[in-house]
Amino acid sequence: MSNSLADAEVVLISRLLANIPTGFTAAKIKVPNAPFTTPADKWLRVTMNITGTNELDAQGAFELNIGILTIDVFYAKGTGSDAANETANLIKLAYNGYKSNDVVVYPVEVIAGVEDGNWWRVQIDANFQFQSYNPLLS
Repeated sequence: MSNSLADAEVVLISRLLANIPTGFTAAKIKVPNAPFTTPADKWLRVTMNITGTNELDAQGAFELNIGILTIDVFYAKGTGSDAANETANLIKLAYNGYKSNDVVVYPVEVIAGVEDGNWWRVQIDANFQFQSYNPLLS
């Protein structure tokens, strides 16, 4: 059972690193709170947010945590949208229905691209949930 957001983050980011789209490397993936140098051509950004927590027992030791893993696909502006859309769809396939270590991913959405500074950005939102346990509360 996952005990924290950190555990869920490891599971979800590991999934991306195991399924890096063609043309990308781990160095082109910005993960939370890690050093990163923005490449000139294309890159990915990972963000995790908890959007809700439900108590599963009277003491509050067990919780069901609900969140969104957002992966932004950035391609240099002016390069068209086809490659960014293809990359986003490959990432969506890697997460759609994924389950591991009490982390479950369900609906994964690709959100239409927009200009973002010098970049064309397509966003993937993977909704997830995991159970956490705090033994100090049981």
